Amino acid sequence: MHVSSNRLKERGFTLVEVLVVTTILAVLLGFSANALSRAGQGAALGSSSRLTRAALQRAKQLARTDRALSSVLVDPGDAAAGRPGALTVRLARRAVTMSFEESDNGRTPMGDAISGTLLGAVIVPGGTVRQAAQLAAGARIRGPALTSAPSHDPSLGFSLEMDVLPTGPGALARFGSSSDEFAFSLSLEADLSLMAEVMFAPEGTIRRLRTPPSVVAADAWNRVGIAYDGVSLIVTSHGVVEGIMEETRGLMVPKDGALVIGGGVAALIDTVTYVTVSEGEPFNLERGVTFDLKAPLSIRFDGEGRLDRRTHGGTVMVALVQEERREEVTVDLAGVIR
Repeated sequence: MHVSSNRLKERGFTLVEVLVVTTILAVLLGFSANALSRAGQGAALGSSSRLTRAALQRAKQLARTDRALSSVLVDPGDAAAGRPGALTVRLARRAVTMSFEESDNGRTPMGDAISGTLLGAVIVPGGTVRQAAQLAAGARIRGPALTSAPSHDPSLGFSLEMDVLPTGPGALARFGSSSDEFAFSLSLEADLSLMAEVMFAPEGTIRRLRTPPSVVAADAWNRVGIAYDGVSLIVTSHGVVEGIMEETRGLMVPKDGALVIGGGVAALIDTVTYVTVSEGEPFNLERGVTFDLKAPLSIRFDGEGRLDRRTHGGTVMVALVQEERREEVTVDLAGVIR
């Protein structure tokens, strides 16, 4: 029986028709895959933005509660290496306070003081409270070991403040096991500037930061301080930041390191307050999401939960990126997080 060519065409598809349909399906599937990929990126970026705000809110809450060192360390991450960005909320812990009051066995109204060992120092009337430790050039006060517990490790972050009435220059404080081994130190120079030093491992390189002259007043009580937050070393006088040393990561801290006050300066010392932090709470971004930063950033909050005006001059913005997508999180000086 003879079958016409028209009937053959009615029973199936031509090769051209099959190719056209296949091409259309491929295009549709490509659009669908791209749409799904973009949707996935949007979800990951949105989740990471919410996580960033949660980390900042946590640090703000801790700052209000502890009224001490509270900050968020922002790690940019590395998109090329597949390492997402991360945040660490630094938790404040008051570790040592010294007021040198004999009448109450060295305890202060804080109730958590740890008395140091006086090595050549004597307690005399005239401190900012009632009494003070008098240091000659060779006298010092040895505090407790700082690395005896995880929360006492200065390499993770700390804040040290003390009241000083100087009569001569010299070392104010060292975090180390002896005068020759230390990780951090703070000294008073002859021109009444402050000198901070940091030792790096393993080569033992020392970096120095010197403030302008006369940030300390002679023959008057001064509140001086040194703080480290995982990124920067900060020197303060009377609550004002007088110098910042950036990129101070990878520091050496002696395993048996202790807080040593004095050992060079001639002065009256009173109300030593040492605050340190634990390793903190980690907040990891979604895979593929990084921060648009060239280096780690520390966002600091004061005791009221606002941005620390000493180190932040205005609103802080961090941008989260994932390929072509970008979202921004900001904290203004009042501590409002958006």
